[in-house]
Amino acid sequence: TLIINRPLAFQLTQHLAHTIVFGMKDPTKPPPPSTIVTNFMAAFAADVGVYAGGPDAKDEPGVVLHPFGELPGAMEVSPGTNIYCNRNNNKDAFWEALVEGIATGKYQPMDFRFFVGRHDFAANNNGSGNNGGRTTFTTRKDTTNTQQRDAGAVSRRKRQKQEQMKQQQ
Repeated sequence: TLIINRPLAFQLTQHLAHTIVFGMKDPTKPPPPSTIVTNFMAAFAADVGVYAGGPDAKDEPGVVLHPFGELPGAMEVSPGTNIYCNRNNNKDAFWEALVEGIATGKYQPMDFRFFVGRHDFAANNNGSGNNGGRTTFTTRKDTTNTQQRDAGAVSRRKRQKQEQMKQQQ
């Protein structure tokens, strides 16, 4: 389960970018150099939405929520929501398509939400509530219509960006 209302950062650092792409293997050591991380940082230098998804599984790559089903490895969170999840996708194809889409203007940085960690109820409740390893999404206040609210936030930010661009022209 991801907790989607706890912002962690709106600017990337090398360590945070590496944690999103590969997971936090050893926080005491600096991350090794990576072309994927370098390109990711360049694409998301101005804007990024990173959230603390929960206290568990921080050693795994981050979970990415977005509205683009054409990205490699994208899985729709729930049928008909048009909200997609890329979980454990440290595969080059996903990151390359993501970075290229930002660079060409096909995607905007704030169309994506990155989550570091998740809340694993099975591990924290002695095995009760096991969801079979699937990622589920919740907020602290209300668990209904979570996907629609997140899609609304993405759409709102997209409209705001478009309005800003029109005003600048």
